[in-house]
Amino acid sequence: MLPPTSDIVSSADLFGSAVVCLGYRDALAAQTGPPRYWLETLAVVTVLQFGGTTLTGLALGQTPSWLSSHTASNSLLFAWWATFFCPLDAWYRFLSLKGVRFCVTLGAWFATAHAVTSWGMDKALAADHLRAQGSLLVALLAATMSSCGGGLIASAFNLTEPTWRFQKASLFCGPHFGIEKGFICAVCYYLLRNPHGFLWNAAVLEPMDARAVTSLLMVELSLAKYFFPSWRITEVRGSYVNKQKVNKIPYPLFLLRIQVLGAIFAFTLRIQPYIDVSKKVNKPKAA
Repeated sequence: MLPPTSDIVSSADLFGSAVVCLGYRDALAAQTGPPRYWLETLAVVTVLQFGGTTLTGLALGQTPSWLSSHTASNSLLFAWWATFFCPLDAWYRFLSLKGVRFCVTLGAWFATAHAVTSWGMDKALAADHLRAQGSLLVALLAATMSSCGGGLIASAFNLTEPTWRFQKASLFCGPHFGIEKGFICAVCYYLLRNPHGFLWNAAVLEPMDARAVTSLLMVELSLAKYFFPSWRITEVRGSYVNKQKVNKIPYPLFLLRIQVLGAIFAFTLRIQPYIDVSKKVNKPKAA
């Protein structure tokens, strides 16, 4: 009897691995040269998918979570095999359909939010070392790296190109949207949970509720970038060099995002802790 699907693959890892493998194959199709060896393709997609959680594990001084997971490696291996070796190239052709690819990409955005929360900050808050558990910087760093660390490693070592070499990572060449949205979601998740009590008199959401809000924020930022590729979080009105209309369209989205985040944070501060009134004991009135 086969084990349940949840014990074989993880939906979050499967969506993320599928998008990574598809993107890598698209990059290979745009290049010229001899075909890549299967071991090279497997190594590259492994770094792209699990590079962030690996950096988080190294920063926390413990084993990367994907090495001890029973589903993470299976999900990546399936997506890698299906993308490069599926008979009749059926998997790649099916996921290349515009509507299907958008749905898979949408699932990958939720997986990225899961990397920020469960695979990143939650892991730092429950680290093996006590000093790491109480560090705000470690929590934000782990959450941000888990969401985009694989892409940074691939950029620094030019892994998607025919020749590997160490070079200046794209992080230092200009705004990096992956880091920006990962850091924003990390800050949002930290504020909603307030794990260290730095926010005086601030309510604390349950981890599940905080993850849901962070996931919605991640999807909103990713959708804005998807429909407006020239939009940057660090540029409100777009570049002054290119004054095309597309650079000015996202400005209302920027204001809307600020208003939504402000409303969520204000609502969070007004939430009162749950009180079980059934356990209250009525004091007898004085005669």
